[in-house]
Amino acid sequence: VSMDLDTAATMLIVSPIGAVPQGLAYDEASGALYAISAGARAVTRLDMMTGEATLITTFVYGNSNALAYHSGRSLLYCADINSNTLFTVDPATGDVAEIGVISGAQDAEGLAYDAARDILYGAAERADEIVVLDPDTANAVSIGLSMPSVNWRGLTYSPSMDALFASVSVSGSLYRIDDPAGSPSLVEIGLIGPARAVQGLAWVEDSVCRADLDGDGEL
Repeated sequence: VSMDLDTAATMLIVSPIGAVPQGLAYDEASGALYAISAGARAVTRLDMMTGEATLITTFVYGNSNALAYHSGRSLLYCADINSNTLFTVDPATGDVAEIGVISGAQDAEGLAYDAARDILYGAAERADEIVVLDPDTANAVSIGLSMPSVNWRGLTYSPSMDALFASVSVSGSLYRIDDPAGSPSLVEIGLIGPARAVQGLAWVEDSVCRADLDGDGEL
């Protein structure tokens, strides 16, 4: 689904899809949308027109919900809440590498990457906070923003708006975190719907969206 950034209303793009994504990440350079599925313990590439999922790799971690694409390193960063572990997946080779146990935060349910500032963010659900994660050591530091106690899940970063967007599952709101690297502030956009249980978010700039999304010749 796509989401209205002013109302949190959702609109169907394609269904069904060939994966059950707990996390999403988008590589603007290649136009690839990635998904992580905790139940299948797998990372896949999703076709946004057909919903087809192409397996990239599987992993041993049992409850991995968070995913972000690090464009500077051409790696997918993933987080597992059972072991509180940060690990990477190379989308080109499928290689999995463990960074380490996340220190300073628990239950990283969402990840997002700010390429301009080289910042990896995480939504630490247990402490209801947004953290900055060191991609080399897995150390986490809070950005110092007071967050409501809800079931934080998806996280993504908008470079054009300099804002993070966070989703709440199962029936919850979409939130915007403005100026996360400076003086962060939280805005509740509204209840997500009609789609529910939005666990993964990925930011796609308008400039790379295809006007003829389903290829039928109509815009």
